[in-house]
Amino acid sequence: MAVDAAVSHELAALKEELSASHRRRPVPPPNAAPAAEPSVGPSAEQRQAATAAEASPTAAGEAQAQAEARDAAEQLHNFIEMIKEFVEEAEHNVSEHPAASVVGALLLGIVIGRLIGRR
Repeated sequence: MAVDAAVSHELAALKEELSASHRRRPVPPPNAAPAAEPSVGPSAEQRQAATAAEASPTAAGEAQAQAEARDAAEQLHNFIEMIKEFVEEAEHNVSEHPAASVVGALLLGIVIGRLIGRR
């Protein structure tokens, strides 16, 4: 019973912390466009590649390839940054609530064990 009360208290604390973090986040105005969303139209590099395509077929292919490589590199960089932020936030949450983290890992292990054991 004491364990259930402790887990319930820890879950309530987590819920309150999550609510507080949502309240701290700035809410963009309804008519503002999201900053992280990709643009719908072609980028300046893609327009430049299209212009080069009209001038010379081989230069167009190279310019298009360079533009695609830059776009891919930028997307990869953004993805890596998102992963770093996620890991930092996870480390912070685990250090703030070690008991809940251990209980969650234990429950996840039990669920995975049961799923694997059914084969």
